[in-house]
Amino acid sequence: SQSITNRAFMRSFFARAAKRAHAHAVGFGAAAAASVGAVGALGVAACETASADGEPRSKEGVYVEMRASIFAVNGFYMAMREKYTKPDASIYYYCVEWDAKELSWADFREKVLGATDPAKAADGSARKAILSGWQQLGLSSEPNVGDNGMHASASPFEAMAERLNWLGVPLEEDAFGKALLAAGISELTITQWTKDPLVLYQGKKQSLFDLLEDLDRDECIAKAQDIAGVSGALPDGKMQAFVFIKPHAVTEGVKALAQAKLTAAGIAVTKEGSLPGCVIARDLLVDNHYYAI
Repeated sequence: SQSITNRAFMRSFFARAAKRAHAHAVGFGAAAAASVGAVGALGVAACETASADGEPRSKEGVYVEMRASIFAVNGFYMAMREKYTKPDASIYYYCVEWDAKELSWADFREKVLGATDPAKAADGSARKAILSGWQQLGLSSEPNVGDNGMHASASPFEAMAERLNWLGVPLEEDAFGKALLAAGISELTITQWTKDPLVLYQGKKQSLFDLLEDLDRDECIAKAQDIAGVSGALPDGKMQAFVFIKPHAVTEGVKALAQAKLTAAGIAVTKEGSLPGCVIARDLLVDNHYYAI
């Protein structure tokens, strides 16, 4: 297998090959439709194509393997997807908010959530706590890079995109979405940006999500204006993120731990609930999520 590190090349190549017959055909996280076909054609089970740690969000590249003249893109994606869509699966989500003066977005991710690899997560973070007490919390196996307990938005913009996807919130009703519109960014541009396109910024094409990652709310809006080449007011508002407990860790113990960690950090939960695997599969929620990230 080989790693393709140029997203522009990867997207261009597979867009031409598939002619975008399906909106979710191929993306950075690999697509359900494409992967199902590849896995079936190659005659292997989803678990056989899984990577060692099951982690689909490799910033280093997209992995391609060729067998019998068939290219399999991020074949491990299907093993991860199955964890979200099997009949007994679910996620437990939280819509949260806090004051930027009290906690930066970078600290929210590093100190409250914890690093992607829970073994390297900061002491006191949610992921580190889940790793340390996984048996007492009711998990069936030790957390790792892929099954690391919880997910949280990488930026205020990604948080909005995740609320639009997972909860079906209309753009014009989302607080951050309304702020972007008021800041002069068009609805069409915002909608296109939720798929993490390559955008021209400072003379080169870059991932939109990467450009906005870890920025606080106001800085994120200002940079989005700069990228879009527009100007406008910067409405006041709080930091808002989308957090969820991953399927392997949805237990009452982890729910209590997550709530305690959020409360201790001064983060308020404005909405919470469960999404079952059947809904995640039917509405392609995890596919839309990883298509963009």
